[in-house]
Amino acid sequence: MQRKLFFANFLLQFLWLLLASLPLRAQPPAGEAPLRATLDAIVQPVVDDKLIGCVVGVVTPTERLVLSYGSVQPAGPAPDGKTLYEIGSVSKVFTGTLLADANLRGELTIDDQLASYLPEGIELKPQEAPITLRHLATHRSGLPRLPPNMLIWFMDPTDPYRSYTDEMAWKALAGYQPPRAPGSYEYSNYGMGLLGMVVERAAHTPYEVLLRERITDPLGMSDTTIELSAEQQQRFAPAHFSNKAAGRAWTFDALVAAGGIRSTADDLIKLIDAVISARRADPKLPAEPVIRALALATTLHSPAEETPRVGLGWHGARDGVSWVHAGMTGGYTAYLAVTVLPKPERYAGVVVLSNIASDAVTPMGEQALVATLKHVTQRIELPIER
Repeated sequence: MQRKLFFANFLLQFLWLLLASLPLRAQPPAGEAPLRATLDAIVQPVVDDKLIGCVVGVVTPTERLVLSYGSVQPAGPAPDGKTLYEIGSVSKVFTGTLLADANLRGELTIDDQLASYLPEGIELKPQEAPITLRHLATHRSGLPRLPPNMLIWFMDPTDPYRSYTDEMAWKALAGYQPPRAPGSYEYSNYGMGLLGMVVERAAHTPYEVLLRERITDPLGMSDTTIELSAEQQQRFAPAHFSNKAAGRAWTFDALVAAGGIRSTADDLIKLIDAVISARRADPKLPAEPVIRALALATTLHSPAEETPRVGLGWHGARDGVSWVHAGMTGGYTAYLAVTVLPKPERYAGVVVLSNIASDAVTPMGEQALVATLKHVTQRIELPIER
């Protein structure tokens, strides 16, 4: 995942420079392909070659598109905007937003030390510097990608997080000696899972309840959840491995905040709309708590001179206007990106959901975002860093 995020940042920067050289056109000339045809040309070949099916959601100042490709399983029905998928690590943007919300409510502060939220009987080994919640949210805690006691030979490879409990996660922390002081980027599912557990403890409320009360209910995202109802199970796309064989949905326990959320394209378009509102809002004016939290989460919280650039759970491109995350579980892949340019009515968002574990989804999503930005404006003047 870390390598993919570096690649995504590089690709976005390169494409912004290409876009900046294009002339401004208020209307496309006769014969130019509309946005849907452009997206079809990007997505359909990937679906035919690498995927079984996918849903692509697109947001521009004038359009809301939900495009369906392929099927949910061989010879099965087509997916749509209400088809549910695991979103994997895209869950981290929700966790970062919950951290921002808890900070704004005064339940904690982003720079609180992790040690302040440990259960009774759990103590950290001596460290060069304390781990803060900001370190956890920006993958700079020094903690490994997975807990050191999450032994691979004890895991079910088709559902690896299923039996890993809160108690195990805290015990792993007590027994771990980070190899270096916090501050350097190292992508960590473990750290993000701990962050969700800390937010739970600070708010005295389970993660799934916080998710519902503070993000999904206010935004009308009724299909974004961890546990599915019987009706939602009927709309849950079946998992597939990368070879297109039938897979298995994952079950998260302790590390649910790192990757345990399910959602739909319709719902994630609502999240994109909210991020756009948050990025365009005047911080001096009142706003809904979730909009204020999203504004804080999609602000740079890692050192400005370092890459990758990270907000709270969100990854950002160097241009300062794009926020993105990708996710993959054993049978699903997701991509979410939002770009808000420093001019009125210059923004775009893309979500891609597929029920197959495939490396092809993220680059396809990046191409879809660039195509959508071309559609929005043919001249983009960005504050590219020199």
